[in-house]
Amino acid sequence: MSIVYDDIRSALEVALAAIPNLPPIAWENKSFTPDTAVGYIQVRQLPTARRPTVRGLNPQQRYQGVFQLLVKMPENKGPNPAQTVVTALINAFEATTDLSHDTTFVTIDYTEQVGGFTDSPFYTIPVNVNWYSYK
Repeated sequence: MSIVYDDIRSALEVALAAIPNLPPIAWENKSFTPDTAVGYIQVRQLPTARRPTVRGLNPQQRYQGVFQLLVKMPENKGPNPAQTVVTALINAFEATTDLSHDTTFVTIDYTEQVGGFTDSPFYTIPVNVNWYSYK
């Protein structure tokens, strides 16, 4: 089962890394020192459900979750620098976008921006990429 989650994570992370002109990315559980003058994107993978799609022996499973991207830009510069990055992320993870890694396919269900907040020394806007996969 964990291989499925590893493949889902890989599909999402490869897609994120391919987006041009993003600030540095702080990958989950990897050493990272933020530059308060530049900002960065903090990545969080949040699996939310694993459910059988039908009844019976060895049913296909539907996996779903949230690939959360916390866009953190220097505070006191207004929302526009963060909003520019958020727009690029939303466009890259458009609903019905299909991603894959090995034999695992991941579909973007929808992507949404959440209200921004200050977490000094950064202004943060969360972006939730809601995904699902069948295996």
